[in-house]
Amino acid sequence: MIHLYYDTEGSDVGYRWFSRQQYTPLFPFGHGLSYTRFHWQDPQVSVSQGALMASCTVTNSGKRRGAEVVMLFIAPRDGHYVPRLVAFQRVEVEAGESQRITLTPESRIIAGWDEKRHGWLTKGGEYQLLWCKDASNVILQADISLEESFSCY
Repeated sequence: MIHLYYDTEGSDVGYRWFSRQQYTPLFPFGHGLSYTRFHWQDPQVSVSQGALMASCTVTNSGKRRGAEVVMLFIAPRDGHYVPRLVAFQRVEVEAGESQRITLTPESRIIAGWDEKRHGWLTKGGEYQLLWCKDASNVILQADISLEESFSCY
């Protein structure tokens, strides 16, 4: 009889498993092609009333209108966990124009489940935010300090 074990990946499935194993896939999560070029700049982060907000400016530096998907990943600065996708937004930009986008991930996506307290715990500490074109292509990054928080929702 063959026994299959499905718990070897834990919560690191898909792009997170590739990252943990330090593999570079041929087509990483979020990979796509475009008929134009984009330039990202001016990353800014803030926390207001417990909500994390991360923004950047996306400029279409090509010659035709196009769409770009901006993905936001977060990881503790201690390097213990691989980056986790917490928000994304598709933006359409005319040639030569720029758009400012703000991503506001749900606090529960950043948190982990606390078995003892039966709720969502965001550990306080230093985190790194990564604005990515796909799971392997970091365009912008910034550091932020988060306070510990707990909720039962």
